[in-house]
Amino acid sequence: MNASATIPTDTDSMHPQPTPATLYYVWGGEFTDSQFTQLRDGAEESYGPFHNEREAERVWQERSRARIDICAHRLYVLKVPRPG
Repeated sequence: MNASATIPTDTDSMHPQPTPATLYYVWGGEFTDSQFTQLRDGAEESYGPFHNEREAERVWQERSRARIDICAHRLYVLKVPRPG
């Protein structure tokens, strides 16, 4: 019978990864004009924050596809420096 103990080798808990310097948001909605400068009242959408661009783009794509039949609907992925 082998009674050797297993020593954890996970060092992530001892050395946490640095916090990302950038946050990502998905923002937009249904606009009133073809220049996409003025949102229709009550039509603003905002999702996030996300810690990586891939997750923000996944939500952007999912929410954009859900409203693809509304030509005045636009969403954007915004890259914002983390405060502090």
